[in-house]
Amino acid sequence: MNYLMSILLDKVTFLPFGYLMDLYRWEIFEGTTEPEDYQKRWDELRREYQGIMPPNERTFEKAFDAAGKYHIPNNTPYIRYFDAVF
Repeated sequence: MNYLMSILLDKVTFLPFGYLMDLYRWEIFEGTTEPEDYQKRWDELRREYQGIMPPNERTFEKAFDAAGKYHIPNNTPYIRYFDAVF
């Protein structure tokens, strides 16, 4: 039972973040998110799926938080880690 609970906690808490990472990448590839809106859209997705927001206002000219994740600039799907344990 403890093993199942640890797997559940690992997978369930990962889902919103893994989904928003790939959703963000897909929106950029589709062209629905313009380059000047990259930071704004990242903040919107984080607020919507994780309930968190940056501590201060960020603009694309001064901040690009999504690029801090290796998978965004490297074009690597993030949701694949969801299946990695099984």
